[in-house]
Amino acid sequence: MNEYLKTEIVAYEKSATHPTDPTRQGYTFTGWDLDFSNITRDVTLKAQYSLITSVRNQESNAINIYPNPSKGVFIIESVRLNNKITIVNNVGALVYTSFIKDLKHTLDISDLNSGIYFIKIGEVIKK
Repeated sequence: MNEYLKTEIVAYEKSATHPTDPTRQGYTFTGWDLDFSNITRDVTLKAQYSLITSVRNQESNAINIYPNPSKGVFIIESVRLNNKITIVNNVGALVYTSFIKDLKHTLDISDLNSGIYFIKIGEVIKK
């Protein structure tokens, strides 16, 4: 799908005007593929997106975790407060523990290395 948001003539070694961030159903806009400052040639910027997915407790829909996968911050929505949150890495080492303090609990995981982690909330395990 090629959709042009705008065309602009930019003076040599000057910056292009920041385009309006696009929206795409089911995705989050994460930025542009190129730096558009110091333009020295014709460029076409391409929007970059990440898929919005969530993990949902299939039994009661009591827990939502999104976005999944995540590289920074993700949200845990729960109908129960004080559920224990435990995160372990793929070899079972504990990397995080806390308790759900809000119905929409924000969790910053930006300090974790890339990889697969398992989240346990109460007795429900989410991957």
